[in-house]
Amino acid sequence: MNLLISLLLLSISLVLGSSPSGGYAPGIVQCPINSNSNSSSSSKKQWIKQRQLKVNKSLIEFLKSANLSNFNPQNFIDAKDYQGINLGLAFSGGSYRAMLNGAGQLMALDSRSSSSPSESGSGSGSLGGILQSANYIGGLSGSSWLLGSLAMQGWPTVEEVVFENPHDVWNLTSSRQLVNQTGLWTIVFPVMFDNMNKALKAKEKAGFETSLTDAWARGLAHQLFPKGKDNYGSSETWSDIRNIDAFANHDMPFPLLSD
Repeated sequence: MNLLISLLLLSISLVLGSSPSGGYAPGIVQCPINSNSNSSSSSKKQWIKQRQLKVNKSLIEFLKSANLSNFNPQNFIDAKDYQGINLGLAFSGGSYRAMLNGAGQLMALDSRSSSSPSESGSGSGSLGGILQSANYIGGLSGSSWLLGSLAMQGWPTVEEVVFENPHDVWNLTSSRQLVNQTGLWTIVFPVMFDNMNKALKAKEKAGFETSLTDAWARGLAHQLFPKGKDNYGSSETWSDIRNIDAFANHDMPFPLLSD
């Protein structure tokens, strides 16, 4: 149940939300699928197959940059037939520490980062490209905040979020911490609390119980997502990721989250 709640709350405002209520409150709808789930759906299998094609190409480029002696990356991948190699990345839990630590690791593994050979022309020796070579990516707890924030913002680079994002997300300075006693916090918190309280009240009014998890999640949303038109992603669900171009075009690993 906690995992379901976490997935529903990891959302943002850059795509049209699919919440039945149009906000944070859940809604009761008819189940769109009524079948025996004995295997992955055909659409998921097709997505994985298309992602594999891009993974193979990226992995070949990465292995070429490693300059391994007596090794042909193209032949190595071709020997695996069309399936190639399944590579998964996992990031640990640990609240903000895990989120920020994972962000640094993710930046190092991303060929789009300015420090990667493809962007800086620095040659071999970089880990940049491993992210593009991954089929799956998983995050636990604090790292799920990282992956959820990136995925639902369209899968930007860490550098873009930290240095170029105009929405002030990931700003974890003292005045923006969820538990804070600074003078500025006495001004910021009442506004944020009123915002969070309205969301929780809407859920209760819809007939669903609320808990500290709801309050904590809505608080995190103020730090992880832009405000947008739907109040920091209050109407988003995790399944909305299929509307993200990076996911639809197989340009990111398949994300797996856990609490």
